[in-house]
Amino acid sequence: MSSNTEITRLIIKHRGKLYGYILACVRNHHDAEEVFQEVSVGIVGSFHKLRCPDEFLPWAMEIARRQVFSFFRKSKRPMVYDSELVGVLAEAAGRNLDSTEVNQQRDAALRRCVEQLPPRSREVLQLRYGESFAGVDQIAEHLGRSMAATYGVLKRIRINLRECVERHFPMEATE
Repeated sequence: MSSNTEITRLIIKHRGKLYGYILACVRNHHDAEEVFQEVSVGIVGSFHKLRCPDEFLPWAMEIARRQVFSFFRKSKRPMVYDSELVGVLAEAAGRNLDSTEVNQQRDAALRRCVEQLPPRSREVLQLRYGESFAGVDQIAEHLGRSMAATYGVLKRIRINLRECVERHFPMEATE
């Protein structure tokens, strides 16, 4: 049971749950993608140890758990870990990530909402969540504001975006 097609099929089938778990642990999409790649390599490398395809998800989740711990050890970031909470978040994230069409619609709504923001707000979002992934201290310095004021700006932007997305894409559409 070690065909590449079977491995690929199982990884794709369970990607949402695996990625959701990883994201719930590392709380950053860039890091989650990195860890997911490591998990995928681990799955391929030890797939011959899997006895039954029905046991794939728990087996792969254990690989993911170990890779998350490895990630935190290497990054020297503190790990806040509550296994029950992470499990609930991972399940919710997995459900959301499994519904591709719904996610594409929400992403489109979010893009429209971001486009409607004032240029300065879009700039702050780009600094915070773009490729540079600037810290709040760096954004505060860029804006010439205090960190508290910058946190307030980010909070208002997130609230505005959430409300805009909810107007364009009501929650009942996701259930």
